[in-house]
Amino acid sequence: MSNIQVISKKTHQILEKVNNNQIKLNGDSVVQIKASAQDVLSIERSGNNAIITLKNGEKIIIENYFNAENSNSVVFDDNNQLSVLSFQQWQWLGRNRRSWRYHYRDRQRQQHLHSDC
Repeated sequence: MSNIQVISKKTHQILEKVNNNQIKLNGDSVVQIKASAQDVLSIERSGNNAIITLKNGEKIIIENYFNAENSNSVVFDDNNQLSVLSFQQWQWLGRNRRSWRYHYRDRQRQQHLHSDC
């Protein structure tokens, strides 16, 4: 099981240390996962939830991640660098079908990362 923290973007305080792989977000949050971005097998959207599957088979479900009222981020922390996950929406062949892509922005560790995610 991954070590996961939910951090408020407004106060920079830890809101929750998660002991399971299901997280429910209730405000502008950063979900910090103690793992390398290289450990990720796939990331998908299911309704308003983000589902992250790691290469070891572990699934992390982040409820309300795509809630339009909140600004949420996912950060992978492998102790050497932080990788910020960002989703981009696109239309496939001009049809109404949508999918989600992601890419990583690697950064040096910063004390105030959470204010600009």
